[in-house]
Amino acid sequence: MKTLFLIVFTVLIPLHLSANPFPALYNVTGVASDDVLNVRAAPHAGAEKIGALSYAQTQVEVVSTSDDHTWGLVNIGEGAGWVSMAYLQRLPGQEWGSFNMPAGCYGTEPFWSVTGMQGDQIILEETSDTPFTYHLIASMSSIGNIGSHWLVGENGGRNIHITFRRTSCHDGMSDREYGLAVDLYADTDDNGPLALTGCCLLAPQ
Repeated sequence: MKTLFLIVFTVLIPLHLSANPFPALYNVTGVASDDVLNVRAAPHAGAEKIGALSYAQTQVEVVSTSDDHTWGLVNIGEGAGWVSMAYLQRLPGQEWGSFNMPAGCYGTEPFWSVTGMQGDQIILEETSDTPFTYHLIASMSSIGNIGSHWLVGENGGRNIHITFRRTSCHDGMSDREYGLAVDLYADTDDNGPLALTGCCLLAPQ
């Protein structure tokens, strides 16, 4: 009976974790106030330390986990590393079927950003132009596929359509890792239609 229990336990844990999609936000927990949570170059305790998170760090974005779900991939500075999931507590409201709205999306060539999506506005900004604000009119996920989500905004007959995809994404400028890719089409006052691609973060950078 004891052996059977152990077999069931090891099967159920990965299934439970896989029911929670990534990326997702976590708080550091269980670390002493005079200590830090080490960020390592690889997902094992003997890997090189490349940084640290505060014992009180909140809104840590975990992009993905190791195969055994015991280590989480996080960004630190201009790079990424691994922290022990034993010291991270997932924030509520990020269960299977939900979509965590990004704090911001970014792209290069040209440099641009989209923010405000956690409220009722979508703010598109390019490096050399005045930000253009759209009012959110629709937000929806794919039927039967929580890996994609759409936003639609409008401003005086000009529209913006944004598609988010849960997939690995790179900004081409750093070694950071992103768990959300974005494609958008936007009508603006100055430049006419724009078609842009980039990556998104759940927490403000």
